[in-house]
This record gives sequence, C-alpha cells and structure tokens, in this order.
Amino acid sequence: MRTCSSIMPGRSAARRCFSMASMPSALTNFNPSSSSLCTLSTQASSDTFCSIEATRSSAVCSCPNAPCGQCTYISTDQNHALHPYSSMTNPLPVYPIKSASGVHLDLEDGRSVIDGMSSWWAAVHGYAHPVLDAAIRTQLGQMSHVMFGGLTHRPASELVGRLVELTPEELTKVFLCDSGSVSVEVAMKMAVQYHYTMGHSSRTKFVSVRNGYHGDTFGAMS
Repeated sequence: MRTCSSIMPGRSAARRCFSMASMPSALTNFNPSSSSLCTLSTQASSDTFCSIEATRSSAVCSCPNAPCGQCTYISTDQNHALHPYSSMTNPLPVYPIKSASGVHLDLEDGRSVIDGMSSWWAAVHGYAHPVLDAAIRTQLGQMSHVMFGGLTHRPASELVGRLVELTPEELTKVFLCDSGSVSVEVAMKMAVQYHYTMGHSSRTKFVSVRNGYHGDTFGAMS
C-alpha cells in the first residue's frame, strides 16, 4: 500500500509517494523530547518537514515543572501518557495527528496516512462523517451523557428497541456497554450471577480459546 505526503505550505505543490512499509524507517530519528517537534531521516526530509513554530503555537501545553513555552503536547505525551500495547520504560514512537477525515489521518508534519484499523473499529464509517457529526452536535445541545443507573432517555431506549428488532427473537434483553471488552466482562458476570441464582454457586469457571482475543479487561484477557 502506498500513501502520499503533501509538501508543507511554502514549498512546491508536488507530492511524494512512499510505501507504508517505509514509514518506520522514515521516522527512525523521531524524538518527541528534542527541540524539534519531529525529526525525519534523510529518506523523507527532502520533501517532508515540520513547521515547528506554527505547530507549537497551536499545540502548546503546560508542564508544572517546566518553564513557560518549553513544553509541547508531544513532550507531555512522552513523559506522562501511557499508550496501549507499548512499554512503560521504552515506549514506542507515536504519530502526532492534527485532524482526520474519511479514512485519512492528517499528521502534524503535513503527511496524510490511511487509518487501516479505523480507530480500533470505532470509526467504521470514517472520520468527520456529516450525518454522524450532525447527530452528535444535536445530542450535545440537549445532553452529552446521563448515567443509566435508575435513569433512561429517548436515544438509549430507541437504540435498545432497534437492537431487539435486529437480533433473533429469543434475545429480548439489552445491556448497553461502552466497549467490546466491557461487554465480554459483563457477559461473564451475568453468567456467574445466573448460575448462582439457580443454585449452582460452584459453576464459576470459563472455557476460552487459548491465545484468543476477547478484550483488554482482566476477565476477557484470561
């Protein structure tokens, strides 16, 4: 698969294409803590570069122990953020994203890449989808979130009804979760609770596929 990196403003309008496989080597010298926001190797530096001052002016953060203006959000990320599937002592490099639209992620350095994982399957319709964005804006104008414990509201109730219509007839109950991992965890708890209620309190073990992926919560990883 190939992608193109646009040359930053102030350069010619030409574009340079390179394979996705070359991206790690193109970012070999990436150092979030350096004085530059990103440092590209010679492979990509001829056509791709960072507008450091412009980027920093729009992405300045505050660090309690650093002088004003000497901390970008990238260095804050490196020093304080823990990313999934990465080492705590030797974390993998991260790619700074400025915006997203459709299937593309626009990096701070001007390149655009395809998000082949659709944000861990949470953006299957793409980014900045006009219908979804309009629905979100409308909902935010009414309420952003209300807990479901002892409360309900029309959007959630309508979603539950729609899910019951789409699933087999014997599935008549819906428990709303915020992620796939949580849904697996809740299903396991419901199974234990069911057998306990039925007088089978000793039935607490689960069978799973070895090395299978069920989610990132503790029970789902087991």
